[in-house]
Amino acid sequence: MKKSIQNFIAEVANSDANIITTAELKAKNLNAYDIDKLVKEGHIERIKRGIYKISDESGDYGKLQESAFCVPNGVICLTSAQYYHGLIKREPNQIAIAIPHKAKKPVLPKHLKIQLYYFTEPRYSLGKTLFYDLGAECYDMEKSICDAIYYRKKLGTEIAKEVLITYLQRKDKDIDKLIEYGENLRVGKVLKNYLEVLL
Repeated sequence: MKKSIQNFIAEVANSDANIITTAELKAKNLNAYDIDKLVKEGHIERIKRGIYKISDESGDYGKLQESAFCVPNGVICLTSAQYYHGLIKREPNQIAIAIPHKAKKPVLPKHLKIQLYYFTEPRYSLGKTLFYDLGAECYDMEKSICDAIYYRKKLGTEIAKEVLITYLQRKDKDIDKLIEYGENLRVGKVLKNYLEVLL
């Protein structure tokens, strides 16, 4: 077996990565033939053009990461972001991904249950953060809470209460940031009502 392929397989075994691109594979001295061989042997799986899933997933966020990579400009949002941050206990049935409101609907992989949300500004950009353990963009905690309140009629008020109660118990909470986000996202009044009851 070619040494670069052996090195890649060994590297994958000790990595938390779930997704890899064609450019990254070529940077590891793997050519098109090598990549095809890795696919046929089951080491990687092609999920869309130029993007591969590492078959032996060792990370905890494989589906979230894969979903974000499948959607151009996609940001993990709502219950998926809340679950990632530990604000809700139950893993959602669908993976929620936000995209700009004028974006063209992408072709979604059939093996993933992705729910798209079209966000206008500033809802799309505010709180968007690259989390390195996730390997994808996701909204931060404060933005995820504001979205739970904004979408409370669709997702349920119980989720809004759960994320806020959990958040308020955390040492890394930032109430000032949360209130600022709430004002920018037109949920400031409702957020303050929740906080008055829970604090």
